[in-house]
Amino acid sequence: MKVFIENKAGSNLKSIYNEKTLEFKKTVTVSKKYPFPYGFILNSTSGDGDNLDCFIITNQVLKSGQTIECEPIGIMQQFENGEEDYNILAKLPNEDVVISEEIKKKFTEFILHVFDNKPEIMVTVGEFLSKEEAIKYIDTHFDTDKNINTSKSLNIAKQFLGKEVEIIIDRPLGSRHPEHGFIYKLNYGYLPDTPAPDSKNLDAYYIGTDQPQERVQGIAVAIIHRLEDDDDKLVIIPSGTNITDEEIEQAVEFQEKWFKHEIIRNGILK
Repeated sequence: MKVFIENKAGSNLKSIYNEKTLEFKKTVTVSKKYPFPYGFILNSTSGDGDNLDCFIITNQVLKSGQTIECEPIGIMQQFENGEEDYNILAKLPNEDVVISEEIKKKFTEFILHVFDNKPEIMVTVGEFLSKEEAIKYIDTHFDTDKNINTSKSLNIAKQFLGKEVEIIIDRPLGSRHPEHGFIYKLNYGYLPDTPAPDSKNLDAYYIGTDQPQERVQGIAVAIIHRLEDDDDKLVIIPSGTNITDEEIEQAVEFQEKWFKHEIIRNGILK
């Protein structure tokens, strides 16, 4: 999931954005410094009409205005004037984080006193729930209007299904992700001269060799359609071979495990 950072850790300045357009609105002062970077999950809507709130438990410096890939690890029940206002707790993909009693204490202290300067706001903290509960909560609050009909990268990728393509490998098998640190278990690259919505070229996985490659050709047999952001990936295999959906899932799991996605073949969602 993608989290937009509103407020950095260690500051009592709260940046306020339009959570649907990401337009900056203003900065206000709160009574307590944020214990961890804080923001909201893109393409989600909570009960108050805004996006789902999210804390990222990390010591890394994350700045206001950044968009970060994260993984949910729990949920903190919060109530504001009796209304549900839960916070998703997340971590960066390359970090191991446990929600310890010390972390729970930090959050509780922050939540109970962050609005001391606004006595009209009454805030209480409930339970800290599991990763599984967080995932279920997020799933029920994702925007339903972001679907395959509005995905620009999917429409671009569809035109290559069943065709032979050439891809340039910029992250070969065995290399390390430059930001998140995980190891690529496949050759991963892009279709040259095929712009995607992120202003880069359309990404592709190549399944069919156990050796690092620089440039390969193959048949585009499937699309990894990401449901939370417009960043779909082609799946390429050697001409004359076959692969099942299960085999695709196993092969791309090293990266796609952090993204809610579906496999599409011939324009059909699997």
